[in-house]
This record gives sequence, structure tokens and C-alpha cells, in this order.
Amino acid sequence: MIDNLSCQDLRRRLKTLESELQRSREEKASLDSILDAFIEGSQSVLKYQGFTDTARSLFELCKKQIGARSGYVALLSENGTENEVLFLDSDELPGTVNSELPMPMPDLRAPVYTCAEPAYHNDFKHSEWMKFMSHGDINLKNVMLAPLVHDGKVVGLLGLANKSCDFDARDARIASTFGKLAAIALREANREVEHERLTTAIEQAGESIAITGPDGTIQYVNPAFVRVTGYSQEEAIGHNPHILKSGDHDQFFYGDLWRTILSGKRWTGRFINRRKDGVLYTSECAISPVKDRDGGILNFVWISRDISNEVELEKRMAQAQKMEALGTLAGGIAHDFNNILSGIIGYGEIMEMFSLPRDSKAQKPLGQMLKAAYRARDLVQQILTFSRQSEHEKKPMFVTVVIKEALKLIRVSLPTTISIDSHLAADWDTVRADATQIHQLIMNLCTNAAQSMTEKGGTLRVSLVRHRHIPDQDPCLAELAAGDYLQIDVADTGMGIPANIMERIFDPYFTTKEKGHGTGLGLSVVKGIVLDHGGGITVQSEVGVGTTFRVYLPSAAGQPEDHSLPLQATMPSGEGSILLVDDEVDLIDMGKVLLHSLGYRVVATHSSTEALEIFRRDPNGFHLVITDQTMPRMTGLELAREIRGVRPEIPIILCSGYSPQITPANLQSIGIRAFLRKPFSSLRLAQLVNQVRTQA
Repeated sequence: MIDNLSCQDLRRRLKTLESELQRSREEKASLDSILDAFIEGSQSVLKYQGFTDTARSLFELCKKQIGARSGYVALLSENGTENEVLFLDSDELPGTVNSELPMPMPDLRAPVYTCAEPAYHNDFKHSEWMKFMSHGDINLKNVMLAPLVHDGKVVGLLGLANKSCDFDARDARIASTFGKLAAIALREANREVEHERLTTAIEQAGESIAITGPDGTIQYVNPAFVRVTGYSQEEAIGHNPHILKSGDHDQFFYGDLWRTILSGKRWTGRFINRRKDGVLYTSECAISPVKDRDGGILNFVWISRDISNEVELEKRMAQAQKMEALGTLAGGIAHDFNNILSGIIGYGEIMEMFSLPRDSKAQKPLGQMLKAAYRARDLVQQILTFSRQSEHEKKPMFVTVVIKEALKLIRVSLPTTISIDSHLAADWDTVRADATQIHQLIMNLCTNAAQSMTEKGGTLRVSLVRHRHIPDQDPCLAELAAGDYLQIDVADTGMGIPANIMERIFDPYFTTKEKGHGTGLGLSVVKGIVLDHGGGITVQSEVGVGTTFRVYLPSAAGQPEDHSLPLQATMPSGEGSILLVDDEVDLIDMGKVLLHSLGYRVVATHSSTEALEIFRRDPNGFHLVITDQTMPRMTGLELAREIRGVRPEIPIILCSGYSPQITPANLQSIGIRAFLRKPFSSLRLAQLVNQVRTQA
């Protein structure tokens, strides 16, 4: 009996052991399957580049291990309030999936999002979630959610549904592990996206970017670096940025740079670099160190921007400001100097014509004095032209005629060692310009050319041709509008212009001539005239060979008119009473002497307010009023307006050395008959007075 019981007991124990062994084998197989799934999931993280493909692979592995039939993967939206479903899997169950349903259901979301722990619900039919379901939606039995945790934050969910049996803690652990793998995949995908975004930004950046090692060896350059410097990536990588050195910076400059960046600080400044083709350019650069966690320098990042155009604009702005300041100064000087010259020229001409016999020994020095005064008058006019404060009326004119007249004057003053070769071949040579200014332009260029050939002689070549300007084909005149121009070339075979002073030749008062041989205004006046006429100017020069100045003036339509008037050989006399007003006593005295000698009665005063009182006392006692413009208390224009208010028909002549208030519109609105620019000759004053009196 005992033996039989023992055998039965042994059989039961054996069956128990066999069952436990079977369960153990099944658990091992399950664990092996899970382990294989985890390994395959880990490989998926490395295998796929996009997160969607990786997430789908992990989802399928997880669904298979747990035994669920459907589910989804969703990511938290950027605002952190909603889930954005990446994909849904209904496993071909009858019904549809509404992707607009709020996921997950509220009672499951809280523990998943707040505690970063998985959660499940096995009695879905009796949950509050059912109220969100509509007819035709998939019939869900149970639901489980596992978090995707990235940097300690839940960034998404892995959802499973419709397992044949209930979800349990083991399923939650498996889903949680796959959720962690998905989070790793998301992190790597985000890094890849960020890396791609950064790479694209660097590659497409307009600034030159270079990355070097701690020793300065270039490890990377972007396309902008290649475009700006001319060095390809292959030519730059492995070399030092010294390949761009221009020689314009000394060792102290580079020493300060390296001391700054090796100390871990950021350096900013400007470089004058040299491109591969040898052309210099200016760049604004920032160099920043890249450090490891311990503060050691791993790399340097060089970011630079080509600012050559900005530097050029800065130079032009500075030049414009300098010209404006000089122009303001020049205008003031010109006004005072013209008053002085008016007295010198006026008294000199009175002496020459009325006081000295023709055979007097004083006639020659007096003539030299007047010639010097005339040159000074022309110099003042050049100053005003250079400062663009001299108003000139532009009309259609033949350039050929002006060039020929200028060459006649030049030819007389040239030594026999300098010959002139002119070629004026333009079939249409009309421009809208001021003839006096164009004459001055030609004279200045020819004089400058002749002076460069004084020592050895040579040939002065002047040519005139038509030119069709296309900006894209002529970078030197890129700012010049497209169209037809007259091209005036003035070339010499002189000493040439050194490269180191080429940029300064148009600066006012800049000259390389010896003291007393030039004012330094010639070329600056030329440039001012050209720009004032909407033209352009270029210069080409080679030391020891010669220089060519090329002027472009816009071609104009229309037929020039002949406005020349025959000059009277003698002073026209007259009669009548003249009120003469000028705050310069010397000019008052000179005017009285001249006008008295011509037969006029003169009442003169140096006060504009006193002149108005004199006129008001006897408005019909005067036949003409001559007044200066710039006077204290009341200007000439204001005086003229008051006088014409008393007697509207009285003729008035306005005089001025320089005044920005004087415009044709102002003169016409007040009714002024004529304008006389100081310094004027006695003959010009006599002619104008006679002309105005005759018209009256």
C-alpha cells in the first residue's frame, strides 16, 4: 500500500515537474523572443534614418510580442497640448479609425504624461471613452499606452489595443521598453534633422565660414568662402588662413588676434585679404573658439563678410562730406574774394581807359596787374564750379567748336617740344551743357597733360567720338546710365601717374607739382563739371608711357543757337540818375567814378536801409537802381522788392559774387531786369547799364 502511494505520489510530482519545466521552457522561449525583439528593435534604431520608419518597425515588434491587434504612435505637438498621430494600425478590423478623436483618453493620459509610466484599461466598453465613439468606429476591447521619454520629458505615446486577453504588468514593461527605444530613435532623428538644418544653413550662408583646428589648419570651408576667395575646398582644407594674407597687416595685428582667441575669447575686426587671383578685398570677420566640456579649445570658427562695396560707399560718403565742407568754405571765400577783385579790376580798368595815356610806362605793369586779377577771377570761378555752387545754364551746344577754341588757346602757350594731334570725328556732337564749363574742362585736362610733358616734350592727343554705353560691359562706369554719349579723350605721352596716388588725383587741392605751379583744383573741377552734366570720367595711366583721361557726356538732341553778342569796342556812355548800393565802400567809390565818367549822375550808399529811405523820398528821381545782394539787415532781393513796391516800373540790376538765394525764378518773380556777377569788368558794367536804360 505504501509502495503504491509512493508510486502515485512520484507520478504526480513528475507531472508537476514536467509542467513546471514546460512553463520554464515557454517562459524562456518568451524571454528569448522578447530579447530577440529588443535586439531587432535596437537594430531598427540604427537601420532607419527617418523616425517614422523606425517607429513603425518598433510598433510592429511590440504589437507582436504583446499580442495586440491594433494601435498607433503619436507625438506631442509643439505647443505641448495635443497629440499628433504619426500613424494608425486597425489590423483590418471592421469599422474605421477616427484620427480626430482625442488621444489618449483622459483617464489614461494623466499617469502616462505626468509619471512617464505605462497605463492600460481592460474594460473599454464600460469606460467613459465610449462616449467619444460613433457608429462605424472600430470596436475596442482594451487599450494600453506607453510613453516615449526624451530628456526626461514625455514627447509621445505608443498605443496598443484589442489584445485577445487582458493587458498586464508584463505587457506594460515590454511596451515601456519599446517606448524607450522609440524615444532614442526620435532623439537621433531630431539630431539628424538639426544637423541637416545646420549644415544647410552653413552651406547656403552668404557669409564665408571656415572651421580650423587649434593650430589654425583649415578643416572646412563653405561655398561662400570658395566664391569670395577663389580657393576651392580642396585647395583650402589642410592649409592655414595665411593663404589670404595681403601684407596690409603687420605682425602686431596677427599677434593680438591669436592672443585673443587662444585665451578663449571672441575676436572681431576687419581684414584686407587677397583673393586667389590677387585682387584685394575687405572683410569683416568674427573668430570664435569651440570648447570641450573642460574648456579646452577644439576648433575655431571664422565667419567673415565681404564688405568691399560698403567700404567703397563709406569712402564716397566721406569724400562727399569733405567736398560739401570745402564747398561751403569755398562759397564764403569766393564771395569775399570777388568783392576784392571787383575793386581791383574796376579801378585798374578805369586807370587803363581814362587816367593813363596810351604811351605811359605804367600801362604795361597795369596790364600785368589786370591780367593777374583776371586769372584770380577765373580761379574763383573754378572754386565755385568745384564746389558745385556756381549756377550755369545748360543749353544744346556743339562740343567740337568748344574743343577747337580751347586748343587754339592751348597751342599758343605750349613749347615747340609738344605737338597737338586732334581727331574730332563725331558725326553728331551736340550735348546739353554750359559752354563755359566745357571749355574749362578741356582747358584743365589739356593743361594738365601739357605739364606732364614739360621736361621731355611729347604729343597731346585730343579726340571726340560717339559712344554707346552699356553698363554691364563697362564696370568702370557701372553707375552711368545706358545710352548715347560723346567720348572726349585727352591723352599725353608724359611721365604717367604712379599707382599709389591714382586714387587721390581728383581730390581738391591735391597736386604733385612744385609750389607755385598749380592750385590742385584742375582735376577736381573737371570731375565736378562732368558729374554736374550727368557724365562720367575714367583715367588710364602707365608710368613712363603716359596718361589718358576719358570723359563721357550725354548726347543731346536739338540744334544749338548762336547767343553770341558783338562786344562794343568803346565804353557806351549815357545819362540819367542811378542809385548805387553796396556795403563795400571801395566798390561804391569805384562805381561812382566809372558811372560819372560815362555821364551818369550817381547817388551812392553802403546801407540798404538808407538806400530804401533815399528812394522813398524821391522815387521819380532815379532812372536805374544797381544793388549788391549780400548786405546786412536787408539783402538786395529784399531791397528790390521794397523799391518795386513803391515804383513797380523802375529797372533794377542785381550784383553778387555768390549767393545761393539768387535763381532765375527769384529774379523773374521780383522783376529784376539784369544780373551782374562779380567781379565784373568796367566794360561789362557800362554795356549792361546802357542795355537796361535803352530797354526802359
